[in-house]
Amino acid sequence: MELLFSSIYQTYINHTDAGGIVYHGNFLTFYENCRRDWFTKLGYDGYFFTSEIKNGTRVTYHPVVSQANTKFIKPILIDSKIKVTVDEIKIKPASLIFMQSIYNQKDDTLISKAEITIACVKNEVNEQTGEKKLSPARVPESLKVVINNWAKNCQNHK
Repeated sequence: MELLFSSIYQTYINHTDAGGIVYHGNFLTFYENCRRDWFTKLGYDGYFFTSEIKNGTRVTYHPVVSQANTKFIKPILIDSKIKVTVDEIKIKPASLIFMQSIYNQKDDTLISKAEITIACVKNEVNEQTGEKKLSPARVPESLKVVINNWAKNCQNHK
């Protein structure tokens, strides 16, 4: 499996329960932080894929999690450094499916694996009336090109 991106994160007391073990919901936060950091590296702001004004309406495309399947293998403890990765991505017409992992940074032990589906939505706001409309959308072609080029560069650096 080809690694597309990784980042190191520190765990703090606010990530843990009373026993110093990272709360399971925070695994999703670390996965999301990694995806957002990767989108930033790709040239996006991490929250929005594109934004434009069409006929007085601001149209913004952005990602939302529609499904998350997480396998918890080992606990993460307070004050740990973890490496969170984007291992692979599948591009669908209106979604991106991320295969991600979390490792103990110290010894590279696998802690968790996840398959997370990110749907693309279109958020439209009429600049004059303030009327809002949210609907499913296709993944922008420009994003597909950037992701495919990134993946190709990763393969070339093997």
